[in-house]
Amino acid sequence: MKKLCLLLLIFSSQTIFSQENHLIFLGGGGEPEGAQTTQFDGSVEALGTFFQDNKKNYKTLVNFNGGHIKTEAMIANNFKDAEIVNDFTRSNYKLVVSDTLARIESMPAGAKMIVFINSHGTEKVGKTHSISTSGSAVRSMNSAGGEVVSLDNLAEVTKLAKEKNIKLAIIDGSCHAGNTLNVANSNTCVIAASGPDHYAYSNFADTFSQKMKAGKNLEEIFFETRAATKGMGFPMISTPEGMYAQDEIYPLLTPYMFFHDEYRGIPMDKIDIYLKNNATRSLVCEKNKEFEKLENILMLIKDVDKINQSNKNLKRLMTKLREYKKTQDQYLDRLIELNLPDLDTREPVVTVDYPSGNSYSHRELLSTDYNYHIIEKQKILENKFLLKSELIKAEKLKNFFIEAQNVKESLFLKYPQYVQMERIVDELRKDEKVNIAIATDISNEAQDAYLKLYSIKKEQLKKSSDITPNPCKDFIL
Repeated sequence: MKKLCLLLLIFSSQTIFSQENHLIFLGGGGEPEGAQTTQFDGSVEALGTFFQDNKKNYKTLVNFNGGHIKTEAMIANNFKDAEIVNDFTRSNYKLVVSDTLARIESMPAGAKMIVFINSHGTEKVGKTHSISTSGSAVRSMNSAGGEVVSLDNLAEVTKLAKEKNIKLAIIDGSCHAGNTLNVANSNTCVIAASGPDHYAYSNFADTFSQKMKAGKNLEEIFFETRAATKGMGFPMISTPEGMYAQDEIYPLLTPYMFFHDEYRGIPMDKIDIYLKNNATRSLVCEKNKEFEKLENILMLIKDVDKINQSNKNLKRLMTKLREYKKTQDQYLDRLIELNLPDLDTREPVVTVDYPSGNSYSHRELLSTDYNYHIIEKQKILENKFLLKSELIKAEKLKNFFIEAQNVKESLFLKYPQYVQMERIVDELRKDEKVNIAIATDISNEAQDAYLKLYSIKKEQLKKSSDITPNPCKDFIL
């Protein structure tokens, strides 16, 4: 019934899209079944307030959540008069993208559209990244591990908006959101709660939606939010200045904003993977060159900015970076001494149900908690209300995970170095010198360096005769 209503919405676009401006609110996926709320409720409430204050100016569609009673009640209450599709499923997302394109087709040149996304997000896949849908709890903070949809579909939206001269804003509040900047253009402002290689482990999306007020432009809201953000993630913006500052410093800072933590028992693992992937002498040499480049950039900023308070913050940042790197290097030295085999070597995982099997790298096999997946499938098998086809599928996957665990254990027997590697990594996870608190401090204290690079580029653009579009500054709520 919901799909039918949404289809009718699309086909009747010429009559209902009487307002020039539009707001699309998407996400809320990946949350556990049985919970009454989602971790995204702060942005639901704040964006609902923005809608209530501006509903005469923004025709709004909400495709958010699915199965969380209090969140759905909040949506129904805060988004009265908006069009609501409760379940953020793959099929509904596809329809919403079609609906969004239809809206853009009907909008006059110069009109505005906001696409606000808040969901669990994966690492880069394709042009952008993917986000979790409802009805499928997230099982991995890097790949979601449940049902997802790709934000690559937004490339078509940004392309059409540019062709129609529509001012488009995409606010991505998910983990790894920096990947969404890849669809930005001269008519599209993209703002991300996190860099492409980091978790949005902060209050960025909630704060940004709270600061959305009529008359403000998106660039100023971004900086107000960045200054007020608690947590880490390295927020990004697609202005010319933002792209310059991010390209200059983010790749160099990235290794020193990694950490190992947990979210609802799910590993938030970046540093473990990073160190395993860089445990060779040649890669350590490259790492040292990159760190030297980072230090040179920070020293240059510090020299230019001698009289400001930010100079002290930069000194603090440089000290913390050196301490963090020193600890990282100690672990890398220990891993290199193990003389690890090629972690990209692949091993087949074959079962009766999957006779052709699949091959997985040693890195993938060693870093995957197959026992967790086995327990999850066993829970499904104990559900008496599921269809027989679903139970059969769960049984096949459970057997596959059991075999994968057997292959993993065989690697430990064949390569004793892997046992030592896991012991070193386990020690790393408990090391307070490279924990989430330190990584968060580095992320936050890099703010001054980011702002200085941003202002340097801004001054360069002022002196230039070329007029560079800034769709974020030009987008006024």
